[in-house]
Amino acid sequence: MPASGSSPAAGLRHGLERSRDALLAGALLAWDLWVSAVGLRVRGEQVPDGMVVTAAVLAVASCAPLPARRNRPLAVLAATTAVMLAGFELAPTFAGAPDQPLAWLVLSVLVALATVGDRTRWPTAAAAAAGVLVVVALAQLLGRARTAPADLLDQLPLLTLLVGGPTAAGAVVRHRREAARERERALARAARDRERRAVVEERARIARELHDIVAHHVSSIVVQAGAAHRAYDDDGDGARSALASIRATGSETLVAMRRLLGILRSADGAADLAPQAGLAQLDPLVEHFRQLGLTVALEVSGQIRSIPVDVDLSAYRVVQEALTNVLKHAGPTAVAVAVRYGTWFLEVRVDDDGPVPTTPAAAAAAGGHGLIGMRERMALYAGTLHAGARRGGGWTVRARFPLPGAERPA
Repeated sequence: MPASGSSPAAGLRHGLERSRDALLAGALLAWDLWVSAVGLRVRGEQVPDGMVVTAAVLAVASCAPLPARRNRPLAVLAATTAVMLAGFELAPTFAGAPDQPLAWLVLSVLVALATVGDRTRWPTAAAAAAGVLVVVALAQLLGRARTAPADLLDQLPLLTLLVGGPTAAGAVVRHRREAARERERALARAARDRERRAVVEERARIARELHDIVAHHVSSIVVQAGAAHRAYDDDGDGARSALASIRATGSETLVAMRRLLGILRSADGAADLAPQAGLAQLDPLVEHFRQLGLTVALEVSGQIRSIPVDVDLSAYRVVQEALTNVLKHAGPTAVAVAVRYGTWFLEVRVDDDGPVPTTPAAAAAAGGHGLIGMRERMALYAGTLHAGARRGGGWTVRARFPLPGAERPA
C-alpha cells in the first residue's frame, strides 16, 4: 500500500478518497437492502420475518468494511467473503424464502477483489483471488450453500471469471496509474537535467567572459608597467600615475580572477575569447530588439560613473536576457528598461506589458533558461534578483549589484 503523504495536497486527496469510499459503501448498502428480503417485503413479497432481520444485518456487515478498502484491502476482502459465505449458509434455513435471496452479498466481494488488484502487487492479488475461489468452491462442494450448483465443474469457469475479472480490472488500473506516475517522474527528471545543463552552460559563458576581462586587464598592466619604467627617470608624476593605474587594474584583475576560479571549481568552462559588452552598449542592444518588434524605452538615472568591468558586463547580460525572454514568451509588446546608479549599488530593471502567466508551469516557462543565467550571475556578485508578475499586469525583472568600495548606508 502506498504511504500516506504529509503534504496538504496529499491530505486533501486522501480525504476525497475516503469520502468516495464512504459514499460507495452507503450506495451499495441501500441497493443491498432494496434487492434483499427487506426490498421484497416492501414490494409485497411474502418473506419470513427472520429473513428480513438477517438480510439487514448481513447488508450492514458486508458494506461496513468498504470505507477501509484502500488502506486494508486484504482484510476487507476477507471480511466481505466471510459475510457472503455466512449469508449463503443461512439462506436455506428460512422456509418460504425466494431463490437466492442473499446473492447480492457477492457485490461487496467484487468491490474488494477489484481493490486488491488495484492496491497490491499482482502476485498478492492473484493469490488472494485464488484463495476466494478455493473457499467458495469448497463451500459448494460441501453443499452448505443453497445456491451451490449440483455440478461444480460446470460452474467453475463462471466462478473463475467472477473472481478473476474484478481482480484483473483492478490490476490494470494500478498498472496505468503507475505508468502515468513514471511518465511524470521521467518528465521531472528531464526538466531537472535541462536546468542543470542550462546552469553549466551559463557558468561556462560567464567564465569565458571573465577570462576575456582578465586577459584584457593583464595586457593593460603590462603596457602600463612598460610606460612607467620608461618614464620613471624623466617624468616622476607620469610614472606615479601609471603605477597607480597598475594598482587599480591589478586589484580589479584579482577580483575577476577569484570569481573565475570560483566558477571553474563548480563547472568546467572552456575559456575562449568573446567580445566584451557593457551598459555603454545598451543603445545598440535596445535598437536591435526594436527591430525585432518590441517597443523599448530606455532610461538611465543617477550619477553615471566607472564601475568594475565584470559588473558592467553582467548588468548588460541581465538586460539582454530579460529582453530575450520578453520577445520569446510575451511577443511584441511595450518594454521599459531602467538603469539606476545608486550610491552603493547598480540596479537594472526590465518591465513589460505582456500577458501574466496564470500557472506555476507557465511562470517557470516565462523565466526560461535566461532566468537561470541571471540567478547564476547575481549569486556570483552577491546581488539580488527579483523576477515575477507585476501588480498592474506584465512581467518584471529587477537586478541589484553591490558596488565594491562604496559604503552602504547604516
